[in-house]
Amino acid sequence: MIFIDIAMGMSEIAPEGPVTKSGRFLLRAPPGLHRRLDAEAREAGLSFNEYCVRRLALGTAGRAFTEAPADLTARAEEVLGDALVGVVLFGSRVRGDARADSDLDVLFVVEEGTAITRGLRRRWDGSAGRDTPTPEVDPHFVHLPAEDSPSVRWGEAALEGVVVFERGGRVSEALTAVRRAAAEGRWKRRTAHGQPYWVTG
Repeated sequence: MIFIDIAMGMSEIAPEGPVTKSGRFLLRAPPGLHRRLDAEAREAGLSFNEYCVRRLALGTAGRAFTEAPADLTARAEEVLGDALVGVVLFGSRVRGDARADSDLDVLFVVEEGTAITRGLRRRWDGSAGRDTPTPEVDPHFVHLPAEDSPSVRWGEAALEGVVVFERGGRVSEALTAVRRAAAEGRWKRRTAHGQPYWVTG
């Protein structure tokens, strides 16, 4: 049996500024599982710790859906090809406060040169092998965020999102930049009629 020392850090943005919680725990894993996770982490270009944290975070987010995160990514690559920059899960399923009929919000980040049109949504729905939209997954197609243009999707993803796929670390960098902007008061979260929106500070 191999003992894996995993450090987990989480940041929250509170009204008075960022709050950081951190901790460590030991995970007992059979050698074969450890080797497989280590190989998957290297293949994903992630540290072993970061890979394990992401895998653990995915457990509750994807469990109630017919498509696992890896299947979502494969389907997105089929629809978007090289234009796909990253895939981020967010929303009530990730937060853990979803209702039984809640869908899974997924941020599909695409290259700047890819036009975000209704055609993308139609291609996504068509890739499921049906003519009607997939009820379990709510796709949100976005470009990487502009620092001076707050976006509700990027803001919410920065607070609660789980990156399940990215090319070159650009999505993680973007989420870090949004968190920094919120911590410094340059992006601010507001709500109206129970719905969040983001504004410049």
